[in-house]
Amino acid sequence: MIRVLVKRKCDEFGVCEYAEISLARAARLIDRLRLEDVYILVGGQEKLKTRRSFWPNV
Repeated sequence: MIRVLVKRKCDEFGVCEYAEISLARAARLIDRLRLEDVYILVGGQEKLKTRRSFWPNV
């Protein structure tokens, strides 16, 4: 399973919010995304925390 996370915003404490997008959407948006804000996770079927797609300390 491949998951693509894109940084949405960060608060004043440096805690950032990420949104999960499909690999196909990431490929379409690649020229508009800043690569330092994109994480590609390759792994098993484990479920991410989906409440607002928050992924701390990646």
